[in-house]
Amino acid sequence: MAKKQMDATKTLQDVRKVLDSGAFFLSTAQALTSMVDEMIKANQLAKQKAWADMGEEKEEDSPYEILGVFNTSSDAEIKAVYKARVKFHHPDVGGDPRIFEIIQSAYEKIKKERGFK
Repeated sequence: MAKKQMDATKTLQDVRKVLDSGAFFLSTAQALTSMVDEMIKANQLAKQKAWADMGEEKEEDSPYEILGVFNTSSDAEIKAVYKARVKFHHPDVGGDPRIFEIIQSAYEKIKKERGFK
């Protein structure tokens, strides 16, 4: 009977490991979903800006919002999002040149504010 109890304990421990892995993947998926939602909002904002009058930028248009990152994002995260967005919106691959410029401008403002290259 002790052998069966040990077998059941081992099986339950294995099930726990699988559940823990699933919880990790769920947490990661939720974080990625949130990040994608922010990028969608940023794309919409950049597109609206691109079609708006070419006058002065509005003060409420934060470069972080335009880029689709949080002001608490790390420099590495900001760089990664910037690279992905300019690659997607680059005019050489069919992207809108105005959106490309807006993304570049937002990134330059963040770089200047944070002092990184």
